[in-house]
Amino acid sequence: MRWLKWDRMIDFVSASAAFPETLNQNTVFCTAFAVDPIFDDLWACFLSSEETANAENFLRPSDKSAYLAAHGLVRFLLRRFLGVLGEIKFVIGNHGKPCLPNSTWSFNLSHSAGWVAVAVGNGLEVGIDVEVGFDRCHERLADFVLHQDERDFLANATCKGAEFLKLWVSKEAVVKAWGTGMGMVFSRLAVESMENEWGRYSQNDGGRKAYVKHITLPSAYLAIAVADTPPSDLFYLPLHEFASNLNSGMSKQNFGRTGGVCYGANVKSN
Repeated sequence: MRWLKWDRMIDFVSASAAFPETLNQNTVFCTAFAVDPIFDDLWACFLSSEETANAENFLRPSDKSAYLAAHGLVRFLLRRFLGVLGEIKFVIGNHGKPCLPNSTWSFNLSHSAGWVAVAVGNGLEVGIDVEVGFDRCHERLADFVLHQDERDFLANATCKGAEFLKLWVSKEAVVKAWGTGMGMVFSRLAVESMENEWGRYSQNDGGRKAYVKHITLPSAYLAIAVADTPPSDLFYLPLHEFASNLNSGMSKQNFGRTGGVCYGANVKSN
């Protein structure tokens, strides 16, 4: 069984063209996938000693698997993009956001109800949030976290639950990109305009800007945010589709030839 696990893991992370070798300046990479505990051993290989200890504190196996996947994938990507073989050291920012010391690279992660999402940026501050969908709008929460323009939009929306969740993940991703923590008053954030498929968010006092893009996942919503300026490129890897094909027994060679899914794609934003 252990050898089967390692064989599947090696396929998962070394499949040809699944991950870019590195990122150009002002480029964002992001991916999302449903957590599978069969890969726990793989992700654990990339963790720091502190993260390894933290992983043992989870009571529910599903929470532990999500933690291992999110933190392990971040470290795997940073090693790959930066060309580092050993452990990468993180420092903690003023509001608790981990970052690389003296570096133009940034990263962020999120997990929710079995989904994991990871973003890495070169020359940009990134934030990401994933939330499993729900089919109703929480009116009291909406009144508290949404800008008046957003509440007006939501009042006329057909699928209020889905639209509320898109707004929620956007705001979470924005404050994570800014590194301000959840102390930000969400109702002060609102979309100003759309620029090349990126929604431009700002504080209603004309303060700092952020740019947000949405991706719809099976049963979940994903938002990627970039602080201050839109990225030149977005490389989105639909890793959940890649993993699904591996789990169904499709080889990595056949996967790229089915015509339905590609490993990844650069999405131009200008």
